[in-house]
Formats: sequence, structure tokens, C-alpha cells
Amino acid sequence: MGGSRTLDYVYHLPWEIVVRAYVSRYPLHPRIPMMLAADIMSVDWNPDTGKLVVDRRMKADLEAPYWLKRVFGVYWMYMWQTTTLSMKEKKLVSVSHSNPASTLYKAGEVATWEVHPENPNWTLFTVTGTLELEKFFWNFQSIIESLLLRTYNTQFALARKIDHEFIDQLTKLDEDNNELYTHLRSDNVNTTSASASASASATPTVSVALDPRIEQVQQRHTELVILALQGWIERSYAKQKHTAAVDFRASFHHDVPVGPCEGKML
Repeated sequence: MGGSRTLDYVYHLPWEIVVRAYVSRYPLHPRIPMMLAADIMSVDWNPDTGKLVVDRRMKADLEAPYWLKRVFGVYWMYMWQTTTLSMKEKKLVSVSHSNPASTLYKAGEVATWEVHPENPNWTLFTVTGTLELEKFFWNFQSIIESLLLRTYNTQFALARKIDHEFIDQLTKLDEDNNELYTHLRSDNVNTTSASASASASATPTVSVALDPRIEQVQQRHTELVILALQGWIERSYAKQKHTAAVDFRASFHHDVPVGPCEGKML
């Protein structure tokens, strides 16, 4: 038994902007109340390869009907996550899986942000979620799996709406700071829409005009991503009271002490 969902979405914006918006929400943000903890366990950065690998342990509210939470006897879940970012490939991959000690279910998610194959100024986001429940309640697990996966679709749409809120904040900040690129939006942009389709008709119509000094623009894009990554790591370290210095100008590897998991393990 078990099921999966694969959904995708096209941001008509450069990969760098989308990645900056994604990391700006961590470790915690009031706009995403279901995320209860996102503790870093290790960080590895190599400026020569432009690759960052971050291992985290996530604690989140269980996105399920209340009656189902009562059946399970728990109200949150733990996920182990590895995030790998390649500046050279312009690709961010996040692989998550449920606590290996769980005897109730196995859940996983693979999310990818990459340059759209049809337009270098767009970003293609693809996510696949899997869920498999252990046998219980006379084989009713298939019904519950289907219910939870439908909930996953709803959360996907909500997450894309929140993404655009973060993106709008970043683009406004960039414009205020007179960054080298400008974002030209049509009057009919609907940033609240989200779809499981990668077709252009199902996504906000946003075009990007780059400054003629292309090399300078690309360099600044890279610098802004690095600053966003450093901010993410520093905010997480501060929340976890970890004192290691974060300097993306040189290679570094940090193992971060993380306390024991709270509550019932899933």
C-alpha cells in the first residue's frame, strides 16, 4: 500500500530570487505557523564547487484532521531533511523523510528548484510526496492515505501563495536598494494562484528584464544568494545558541549539537 503525489509549479522569476525567498523563512516564521522547529544538525560549504549541504531536523504540526490526530495519539511529526544547493548548477534539492523509528507510517518528500528548461529567467519547482501507513483498522489505511494526500495538495497551493508573498517583499527591497535588475509585472498578475501544472497559463505572468551589464547582474545575483544563505545559517545558529562563525568566503564544516526530540516519536 501507500501513495504519492508529484506536483510542479513555474515561477516566472529567476532561480536566485526564488531561492532567496525560500531560505528567508527559516528557521521559523509567523507566516508558517505549522513549522514548530527547524534545527540545523550540520552544515558543509565549499566555495570552490559552490555547493552547500545542510542537514536539519524538522518538527511540524501534523497536517491532518483532528479526529485522525486523536487516532494516532500525536499532534506533530518529525522529519529529517538534507538540503543541497549548487550555485554552479543553479539547483536546490531538499530530501526529507520521517523519523526512522516510527512504527506508524513512513513519509518522504523530494523538492527541487531549478532553472526552467524553456526559459533561463524562470524557475521550475517540482515536489514529490510519499506516504505509507502501517496496517491498522482492518486495512482502512488506504482511505486515510488518500485523505492525507489530498491535504497535501491543499498545502501545496497555500505554500505557493506564501512563496509569492516572500518574493514580493524581496523584489521590493531590491528595488529600494537600486539593484541592477528590475522586475516588470503585468497588470493582471495573480500572485495568490497556485497550480499543480507547469504550464504558463496556470502561473502568474511575470517577465524579467535584465540590465545590459549581464555579467554584473549575474554576479550580483550570486552575491545576494550567498548573503541569503549566510543569513539563514546565522539566524538558525542564534536560535540554537550555536556560536560557530559563518564565513562563506572559505570552506567550512560545522556539526551542531541538537537536543533530544520532544514528545512522542513518529
